[in-house]
Amino acid sequence: MRTTLRIESIRVVTRSDRIEGSLQEYALRDWVIGGPAGPIGSVLRLMCHDAGFSPHVIAETDDHRITFDVIRQAGAVSLVPELALAELPDDIAIDEEIDLPLQRRIEFVTRPSMSDNRAVAECARVSANAFASGAPAVRANTSRISSSSEVRSSVE
Repeated sequence: MRTTLRIESIRVVTRSDRIEGSLQEYALRDWVIGGPAGPIGSVLRLMCHDAGFSPHVIAETDDHRITFDVIRQAGAVSLVPELALAELPDDIAIDEEIDLPLQRRIEFVTRPSMSDNRAVAECARVSANAFASGAPAVRANTSRISSSSEVRSSVE
């Protein structure tokens, strides 16, 4: 059983004083990408290749606070999902000129054998409502919730 919790865009962010306006303009800049297990880094590398360059990756992390610190200190660039923008520092900005064709789907996934379990169904309902309401405590992750269900995010 899959319940879509949220579909969000992936955005380009950098220091507010270093906005470039196009992906190609970031070719000579340092990049911070998601950890090696995440799909955003792979997609970034493909997009940059299609734009005619390979990103110079100086850090890989799934912690957006670390991403923002590296951006601040090194003037780097990164791709971050919308949920991370809730914690966007004042000196870090979205490059509004770049509208990437990337979305992240966050799903509550349950084994078919658990689809009629009331506790799992309630957990899915509460999770969906929290995402729908934009609750500030909602943070996407790929951690196991239990042995039979998980929240999963993927880039499309």
